Amino acid sequence: MYKPKFDKAYQKIMENKTILDKWDRYLKAGTTPSMSEAKKDEIILSPSMMELRSVLPIFELTFYTLDGLLSFYEGMNKDRVSTKVQKKITVIEKEKEKTKNTLTEVRYYYRIYLEIKKASLSAFPDTDISPGIDTNAFF
Repeated sequence: MYKPKFDKAYQKIMENKTILDKWDRYLKAGTTPSMSEAKKDEIILSPSMMELRSVLPIFELTFYTLDGLLSFYEGMNKDRVSTKVQKKITVIEKEKEKTKNTLTEVRYYYRIYLEIKKASLSAFPDTDISPGIDTNAFF
């Protein structure tokens, strides 16, 4: 139920991957573009990031709960599990690593987005859009 929504949000983010990659390079180099460029990029990215934020918490909770159940399943006597359930688990296990990598990627892109928002507000030096989060630790 949540995977299609997550996949849709991820696809929208990937449509703007060039902007995110550009900012990744800026941040790793320790440079910041103009406030107007940051604002333009923020406006382009905002809809896809908001869509992601609407589904990410529940999708992550569901995914990591399922991951924990798969760990439990590995220690079970498989004779007590129906063939239908075993087939479904096999499909899920094949997708597990890919999904974990995608979750890591979108979390990283969201952190980049926070930096873009911060740069778009650079004319207001006292503005802190992410209190308690040291986004510098990620770059």
